[in-house]
Amino acid sequence: MLHNKARTSLIQRLSLSIWGLFLALLLLLAALGYAAMHLAFDRLVPVVAQHTVNLRADSSEHLFLQAEQSVARLQQDLLWRLDHADRAASPARFDTLFARSADGLWRLRPERVDVAHAPTLFLHQPASGLDASARLRAVASYDLLREQGPALVPPFFSAYMDFVEDGLMVYARDVDWGAVPTPAPAIPPTRPCSGPIRTATPSAGCSGHRCTWTGRPIPGWSR
Repeated sequence: MLHNKARTSLIQRLSLSIWGLFLALLLLLAALGYAAMHLAFDRLVPVVAQHTVNLRADSSEHLFLQAEQSVARLQQDLLWRLDHADRAASPARFDTLFARSADGLWRLRPERVDVAHAPTLFLHQPASGLDASARLRAVASYDLLREQGPALVPPFFSAYMDFVEDGLMVYARDVDWGAVPTPAPAIPPTRPCSGPIRTATPSAGCSGHRCTWTGRPIPGWSR
């Protein structure tokens, strides 16, 4: 009887030892696995982060190039329109599209506002009044951005032309730039130029007497 009890006690101790060893091995494997994962994570995260940065840089570079091409094309188209415009009919067309508001700014007539398909305007009145050149540029830029603006937005936030008289013709989908109660002065070029036509995305430069700007604007005023 005593022999059986001793035998049972020995078996129990062996079982406990085996289970203890098994649990110790499990803990050791878990610790090794955690250490391996931590080491791999430390090595993998910088690689993934660098890859993400490279992808974003490539994407931004592509947008820069696309913006430059868009600016060049829009400038050429605008110059062609200005050279071939019917100057005799331009004043009447201007009066059909735009009207001077009570605050003195020229804006698109309310019945003409279509922020999904056409640009909007705000234009300050010079002391000497708007000359024929400003009216012609307003008409030409409106027609240009009405036709081509929707194809550029997106990927860009906006496509626009600014005026030396201090104003902007802007196509930004679902945004009426002329609705701002008292718009601040238009964004000045980084270097003195006149008559820039611009699309949305970050770099500035002048070509001859014309200034182009590509940058990612923020809501309100572009930067």
